[in-house]
Amino acid sequence: MDSPRKNVVRRYIDGFNRLDEAQVKSCLSESMRWTLFGHFQITGKSKQHKQINGLPDCEGPPRITIRHLVEEGETIMAELFCELDRKDGSVMRLAMAEVYIFEDDLIAERRAFATPLVENAFR
Repeated sequence: MDSPRKNVVRRYIDGFNRLDEAQVKSCLSESMRWTLFGHFQITGKSKQHKQINGLPDCEGPPRITIRHLVEEGETIMAELFCELDRKDGSVMRLAMAEVYIFEDDLIAERRAFATPLVENAFR
């Protein structure tokens, strides 16, 4: 059985997959910080809107699959796979690792690493 924090991460990812901003934000602390290494850092729940609604060159919701969740104390580590439909008809594929740090059963920090995959499952 999943822990309450793993269930929050699952609900958070499900919200992204459905572009449900209210569901995503219900999982976040007010001062939530999100770092996508090499791309951006956002602080504050109210500033998440642009990223929740997708990338500018993509359309429709992402398809994020959780492969593994590991929990230790206030931290959840997730291995994820993501596919995004681009406006030109191609599909962007990403291997992702994310660290979620909790405060009071809400996500207070998300540290994300994303690697584009162009050939196969590891490249």
